[in-house]
Amino acid sequence: MSEKRKSDARLALVTGATRGLGMAIALALKAEGYRVIGNHHRHTAEDDALEHDTGLVIQGWDVSDYDACRE
Repeated sequence: MSEKRKSDARLALVTGATRGLGMAIALALKAEGYRVIGNHHRHTAEDDALEHDTGLVIQGWDVSDYDACRE
């Protein structure tokens, strides 16, 4: 069986991924081989440390704002 290419990886967007249940879900998906983007309302300096520690990609935008989601 061929090794899975990065472009074949499944992608998950997890809202509220910087703490609690959202983080647990994001880490579980990452452990299952997903590329995970974690989201929360605002990107903070702590997010950079969290990205480094967990390997998750953390982005901040308001998911209730259509234009912010589209951007």
